[in-house]
Parts: sequence; structure tokens; C-alpha cells
Amino acid sequence: MNAIMDQPPIGEGTTATVYHGVLGGRDAAIKCIRSEYAQQFEDELTIISRFNHQNIVRLLGNCFEKEDRFIVYEFMRGGSLDALKSRRSTSLGSDIFSFGSILLDLVMGRDLLPKIMEPMITSDYVSRIMDPSFIADQVPLEEVTEVVELVSRCRMEARETRPLLEEVIDCLKAIKDR
Repeated sequence: MNAIMDQPPIGEGTTATVYHGVLGGRDAAIKCIRSEYAQQFEDELTIISRFNHQNIVRLLGNCFEKEDRFIVYEFMRGGSLDALKSRRSTSLGSDIFSFGSILLDLVMGRDLLPKIMEPMITSDYVSRIMDPSFIADQVPLEEVTEVVELVSRCRMEARETRPLLEEVIDCLKAIKDR
């Protein structure tokens, strides 16, 4: 791993640095999480290992080396999400709609629901439309319902009725912090 860390990073944040590497002949994104963020490493592995979705990079593996912690993801061509977003000419409103669509997939544990099912995305029907084995006892239905209601707001047809990104983040934080 030291040889990889000698290369220029392809991304860097507060908690981690991401490098390009090769694993088993495949391009990979290797995320080196700083030692003081060990809990984030554990949380990220727990969460990402549960998902297999076309809009989420696939987890290829993880390892420890002394104090360093690494998570290996499939490598996505085209650069970082930030770089991709800066090249696109979409509005924040359409980004919120896309975010809502992906969040809906994650919460329900299924691929994006057809438009015809949109009216069912209410608190009364959450338990009927979600995959019962997906969350089961892990998350209270009340929290899932709140996220689904937020998703419904993100997926409103009229852009001006969708919540601002800051509102979405605040709502998700409030649900998480309970």
C-alpha cells in the first residue's frame, strides 16, 4: 500500500485520501482513512457492504496496515463526483430529484419504483412496498417513514416545491441523531 500512497491522490477530504490502484487486474479506488477516523472506517464498511446498487460504487475489499485503514472500491472513470457535477449543466433542483430517486432505492432495498407506485410512497404504505428483509429489525419503521416522506418531497415534479439541499441534510441529520 505504501507504493500507492506515494502516487498523487485522485481525491482528498477531511477524513481520507483516495488513490488509484490495481487489484486483481482491475482498476480500483483505494481510500486511505486517517487513523483518527477509525469509527468512520467501521461505519462505512458496515453501511456500504449492505448495498448492491447500480448507482453506488461496489466495495471490493478492505485492509489494515499498521495504523492505516483502507477501503477498496471499484474505480469509476470520469473523475470525482465533484468534477462530474462541475462539468454538468444541471440545476440543483434536478440534482435533488436524482438524490431523492437514489435515496428511495436505498431505503426500499429495491430498484427505483415505477411512477405508478409513487402515490403509494406515503407513511401508510411504507411497510407494504419495502422489501421486508432489507431493514427488518435494524431501523425503526418510523425513521424509514420519515426518510420516505423526505424522498417524496425530493421527487416532486415541480422543482420549486422540492426541498433545498440544506433542508435535506438537516432532516437526515435530525433522523440520524435520534
